[in-house]
Amino acid sequence: SMGISFGTVAFVVVNQHIPALTASYQCIRYYETDADAVPNAFPTLNEKFRKIPSSRFENIPGKPITYWMSDAMLAAWKNGATVRDLTISDGQNKTGDNGKYLRFHWELDREKFSSRKWIPYAKGGAWRRWSGNVDALVNWTDPARDHFRRDKIARLIPERLWYHPGMTWSFISTKNIGFRYLAEGGTFDVGGSSLFFSNEDEIEETIALLNSKPAIDTLKALNPTISLQVRDVQSIPLPKLEDKNAVKITAKRLIGLSSDDWENEETAIHFTTLPLLQPDHRAETLEATFTNLRAHWQGMTEEMQQLEEENNRIFID
Repeated sequence: SMGISFGTVAFVVVNQHIPALTASYQCIRYYETDADAVPNAFPTLNEKFRKIPSSRFENIPGKPITYWMSDAMLAAWKNGATVRDLTISDGQNKTGDNGKYLRFHWELDREKFSSRKWIPYAKGGAWRRWSGNVDALVNWTDPARDHFRRDKIARLIPERLWYHPGMTWSFISTKNIGFRYLAEGGTFDVGGSSLFFSNEDEIEETIALLNSKPAIDTLKALNPTISLQVRDVQSIPLPKLEDKNAVKITAKRLIGLSSDDWENEETAIHFTTLPLLQPDHRAETLEATFTNLRAHWQGMTEEMQQLEEENNRIFID
């Protein structure tokens, strides 16, 4: 039945490579079938219908049969360069005992993580773009790191990657995909999968690329599961940009706005004061103060929306 909610696949294959062979692909949704789940028309000529040769998939890493991809998306791989060419990946940290070696920052004296005895630890979290989602700390003392090296379950990333800024995302993404700036001085585990950069000046523009609609659509095509692998992220093609500096400026502003929003949460590591008590929004009455604060939040939201639309436009064009 084409109406089964988790989908049904039917196909015909031939055990032979025929370069010139053109195949037909179609996606039939439940609303394109009758009461008996039989297609209203066959073939179903919707926006996903394609008649294409298998050679169309040659340039895609892993050669998945992503037949619904547009010509523009497929052409992006012909350039040859991908996120892999910019980034460094060498596994992730594992403590072997999170109950012993991880803490929320409010469980510790601030002196302990200002001296790098404990450092920020990205573990993924809810969907969020640009910045944030880091509220855990990992024990980074010499004895703890020695345990990470020696324990059969634990693992420590190479020292050359310690404390460097990078890019992180949630390994499990059930709602959507979002990439965030990993600030200098922190580290990560598999839940907060991360990449580092040969040239750290390219961090912001890469985050901008990966948070764009074309890249998100491509990632969903490469890996239609809830577990976003490093290899999938590194497979995203690099577009030829006319103005990289404009992309970087936009990305830095978005990262800054997202960071400001995150740090106003009481669970954030660098939280200091409730927004309502900050002098920037203070007025003669509580009502007036709250009105100022709401206007500030609305302004941030509108600016982020405008900047994200501009970012999407750049990468769609």
